[in-house]
Amino acid sequence: MQILFGVILLINLNLLNAQDKKANPIIKQIGFNDGKISLNKKVAFHYLTVGNDFIIKDLKDNDVIKGSITHLGDNKFSNIITFVSLNKQLYSEKIIGRNQLFFALCKDNVINENFEIDEVKLNQFIEENNDSK
Repeated sequence: MQILFGVILLINLNLLNAQDKKANPIIKQIGFNDGKISLNKKVAFHYLTVGNDFIIKDLKDNDVIKGSITHLGDNKFSNIITFVSLNKQLYSEKIIGRNQLFFALCKDNVINENFEIDEVKLNQFIEENNDSK
């Protein structure tokens, strides 16, 4: 009985810790201006758009994220987002475009204080937000 209570307590503490991390984002300010994405008032990434596609690059000009927006009709859209360096993909009908993506990533602390993508948090983010095709 004590072991069961201990396991339940650990699960609750982990859930509280996860909620606390989402409630206290690392990135508190996001800006998009002139092909640059600023996080916490520092330029963190560059972006470019080509038609319905976008590319996010790090400051060394390496591709980090690629996205492609598709019109589904009836004013609905979908987005296929590829996290290039981690070889991960997200399909979403809720998170459309670079702005919504960055707001969601920062809200869930997927991007850390060094403006790098945390792979463990990204996996959880994809699991929570991936819509089946």
